[in-house]
Amino acid sequence: MDPTAPRRRPRWHRNILFPAEPVLRLGRWNVSWLLPAAVLVLIAVVDWNSSGDFRIVTWIVLVPGIAGAMCGVAATALFAVACALTYALIDSAFEYDYQEGPADFFLVVAGGLLAVLACWLRIRAQGLLTRAEDAAEAIRLAVIRPIPPGSGGLDSASTYLTADVSARVGGDFFDVQPSPHGARVLLGDVQGKGTSAVDAAAAVLGAFREAAFYEADLAVVAARLESRMRRHNAYTAARRWAAGGSCPACARGLRGRPPRGGAVGSRAPARPGP
Repeated sequence: MDPTAPRRRPRWHRNILFPAEPVLRLGRWNVSWLLPAAVLVLIAVVDWNSSGDFRIVTWIVLVPGIAGAMCGVAATALFAVACALTYALIDSAFEYDYQEGPADFFLVVAGGLLAVLACWLRIRAQGLLTRAEDAAEAIRLAVIRPIPPGSGGLDSASTYLTADVSARVGGDFFDVQPSPHGARVLLGDVQGKGTSAVDAAAAVLGAFREAAFYEADLAVVAARLESRMRRHNAYTAARRWAAGGSCPACARGLRGRPPRGGAVGSRAPARPGP
């Protein structure tokens, strides 16, 4: 274990006490709690110094909501409790005629409970989104592997930007494959988008990395890539046919590029792959 590596916090500490990405940060410190704390103190001070005709202590119900949007579940719960206690202390200090009453107290308590629930749902959604982004990044690194500087004796640099800014991987592909016959470079784009484009890019890159290393003739490499894509298209078309059945819309979609050797779903290709 690397002693210089940052210490990993327990999962309950990361997901409950503090959010994964602090909303406010001061250097290395998470200061997301400062804003709800400042609002709590401001409301308490202003209401304490009011004449009683215009009181704002009920506005304290906003504090747990602000904390729920910026802090973790435990911090939001602490702010909810602090707001309920502050309301009870300040309201009881006024004369009976100027007290807000138990109805507003229950409003503050209910607002705190809802804020804690909303905070838990927010952190849960953030966790799901983070895991999805990590999975997409892992897929991208598996399909479009980073090209080391000087790979194959070439001065190369690469970056990968998808057309959709929210996506991590798409149908574009590139690779540099060192081989005993020299460096081979592949650059291309799959027509389409989504997981089908990623699947096709992974298929052609896998075939290229093997053929480019073992085959000396580039024409043979190109033929291997063409054969791999034809088998991939046949497999994809058969899978769509099995999923779509005899639906006319599915049949129209499958008539775009049928594999050689027969119609999709009627007979196997004349030259099946190995």
